[in-house]
Amino acid sequence: MIHVKHYPLNRDLELFIVIIERIWMILEVMWFLSGYVLGGLPTVNFYYGVANAVIFYIENAVK
Repeated sequence: MIHVKHYPLNRDLELFIVIIERIWMILEVMWFLSGYVLGGLPTVNFYYGVANAVIFYIENAVK
């Protein structure tokens, strides 16, 4: 689980980060379950790509 350090930012960005963390938790659960159901490989690559895109977006938004 990735925990984002909470800086004293504006509330909109703070709320956005909390939402992303919850989405991340859901993705991890789906990732875990899909590993059992489908053997994992295609879904792991898919979720890994989604996670990278989300992290990339957050880093650009915070800058």
